[in-house]
Amino acid sequence: MCGIVGVYNQTHAAELAANALFAVQHRGQESCGIAVSDGKVLRLRKQMGLVSQVFPHEELEKLPGHIAIGHVRYPTRGTSSEFNSQPHLVETLAGPCYSLASNGDIVNYIEMRQFLEDRGVYFHSNNDGELILKYLVYKIEKENLSTIDAIKSLMLEVKGAYATVLATRNEMYMFRDPYGYRPMSWGKTDDNSIVVASETCALDIVNAKYVSHVKQAEIIVVNEQGIQHVENDPNDYRRLKTPQHCIFEHIYFSRPDSYQFNEDVFRVRKEIGAK
Repeated sequence: MCGIVGVYNQTHAAELAANALFAVQHRGQESCGIAVSDGKVLRLRKQMGLVSQVFPHEELEKLPGHIAIGHVRYPTRGTSSEFNSQPHLVETLAGPCYSLASNGDIVNYIEMRQFLEDRGVYFHSNNDGELILKYLVYKIEKENLSTIDAIKSLMLEVKGAYATVLATRNEMYMFRDPYGYRPMSWGKTDDNSIVVASETCALDIVNAKYVSHVKQAEIIVVNEQGIQHVENDPNDYRRLKTPQHCIFEHIYFSRPDSYQFNEDVFRVRKEIGAK
């Protein structure tokens, strides 16, 4: 269990992301981090500790930019260390270009890591978020796939649960695994900023109006041209799966004032208690 957020088209994106992370702090208290792009440079700050400790106002001022993604970690795969905290950042010959935060677990982690290491990809951590990012960057940089095609390839080859937000210098991508195990919702603020988060309570705290959840295997791209939805092709039987939502979101993980998998969490818990 972890919490993720993403912000696009906001002058002070890091501040908005920190507030959203504070709302999902219950999903992970071990470490937290925010990566921010100003269109030229991707900057990353992450550390062990709570959001309020790691990101006081003076630290947020050091992270200028209009795109921000953030993460609070509850350790599953990988030890409790700053190396395994998220977001992860990848630098290419062109400089820091990609950052990613993910909530979930990859079940064929060892197999996919070996696949990448055999091709010269180096890992800093034992965290599956880094695996997802390194896989995507390998496909983009070495096999010349578009970012969307790289994500589609990920959905076919990397097995497990993931709700993920990816930032480049100028774009933000949000996507979920083909089963939709982990929740992910997005909305808009009055000034047309796009905010995505693990729970709708994070949208509420930054005054973003809920628009929709990210569908299973859906890819949403946000850039200067607007919002692009890349949904399931009904004929692509390899990616289209029957939804398998995590039951613990409703009975344990989520805040009772959140709206998960199209259901009110408090109402579901009340009905479970009644039965």
